[in-house]
Amino acid sequence: MTAPHEQPSVVDALADDTNPPEMPEGAPELVPYLQIRPRSRRAEFKRKYAQFAGAEKNLNALRDRLGLKPDETGVLDEDVDPEERLKAWADMDDYIQLMDELMEYAAVDPPAYRKWADAADDETLMGVFTVYCARSQPGEASSSTS
Repeated sequence: MTAPHEQPSVVDALADDTNPPEMPEGAPELVPYLQIRPRSRRAEFKRKYAQFAGAEKNLNALRDRLGLKPDETGVLDEDVDPEERLKAWADMDDYIQLMDELMEYAAVDPPAYRKWADAADDETLMGVFTVYCARSQPGEASSSTS
């Protein structure tokens, strides 16, 4: 295992690829995005993913502007302008909403997914989305929990 500031070795990276992270217990079953059917739904997923990528860029620019580290998404320092803080929180909510919508497109059972997601906190949604993305790479196994 590498220290947080070190780049993983090629061997570690290959091991990570062979052993993608597991979905948390209770997470809904999601299919890799390349398997979403019908194709029109997969196209909607990709359009939404493009929106997500744009939101991610905006959040990264905001973090840079505020001097935050890439993994800092929580409460901002008290010295940040309250209006800027509210905008940052709103941008983060939009970002998480896009994650949620993407996973709903990939859900095997969308109504069951919606019920689960409505009860989940933001940290859980972000964690499941991270695992989903890692497991959805071409050649990876389904993110099924069963």
